[in-house]
Amino acid sequence: MTDEQTLAVIAIDAVEVGMKLMVRPGDRVPVDCLVFEGTGDIDASMVTGESLPVIAVPGTRLVAGMLNLSGSLTVDVVKPAADSFLAQMVAMMDGAESSRTTYRRLADRAAAVYAPVLHLTAILTLFGWGLLTGDWHRALINAVAVLIITCPCALALAVPIVQTVAAGRLFRRGVMMRDGAALERAARVTMITFDKTGTLTAGHPSLDRQFSGSIEMATTAATIAAHSHHPLAKALAASVSDRIPIKADIVEFAGQGVE
Repeated sequence: MTDEQTLAVIAIDAVEVGMKLMVRPGDRVPVDCLVFEGTGDIDASMVTGESLPVIAVPGTRLVAGMLNLSGSLTVDVVKPAADSFLAQMVAMMDGAESSRTTYRRLADRAAAVYAPVLHLTAILTLFGWGLLTGDWHRALINAVAVLIITCPCALALAVPIVQTVAAGRLFRRGVMMRDGAALERAARVTMITFDKTGTLTAGHPSLDRQFSGSIEMATTAATIAAHSHHPLAKALAASVSDRIPIKADIVEFAGQGVE
C-alpha cells in the first residue's frame, strides 16, 4: 500500500521498513512484519516445524516464509527483504550448496590433473592422426571426439550438481541442509534419535477415526472443507474421495471455520 492507501504491486526489493502490505489468503508473508489489521490462520511450519496453524491478530509478529491460510491481513514491514528470516535461510542454503565437501575437493583435485592430460591426449590425437594418414579433417574430428567423450566438466560438475539437487529435495521435504558435509555423513547414519519438545508427527494432520454421521453428511463436510487451506480442513477433505457439488456461497472465517 502507498501513503495514499491505494494498492500497488511493487518488487520485493522495493519494500521498505514502515510500508503497509496486504497479505491475501494463500499468499506467503514476503518480509518480517507485524499484523496491523485483520485476522487469519498462519501456517508457520517452515519456521517452527509445527503443523497446526497459529491465529494472527493485530500485533502478531510474522516472519517471511509463513503462509496465510485464511483472512486478508494488512501488515507493517519491520525488516527489508534482504534482512528477513527467509533471506537468512536462502543464504544458509546457498552456503550449504557451495561448501567444499570431501568428495567435492577430491573431484576438484582429480579434475585439475585430468584436464591437462585430456587436452594433451586430444592434441596428440590431432597431430598423430594427421601425420600418419594425412587426413587432417578426420584428425580434427577425432580430436574433438576425444574432448567430448572424456569431458572434464562432467567430473568437476557431478558432485556440486548432486549436492544442489539433494539440498533442494531435502528442503521440499521440510529439511534444511546447513552444511554440505552433513549430506556425506548422513550416508553413514544407521540410527537416528529425535529430541523434540512436542510430538513427532508426519507434519500434517489426518483423520484417524470414521465420521459418526451419515455418509451424505461426511461427503458434504469434506466438500465444504476442500475450499479451505487450513490443515484440518485438508485432512477432512482428503478423508472422502467422492464429493458432491455445493449450490451455495462458501465463506471462510479466520480461526473459526467454513460456512
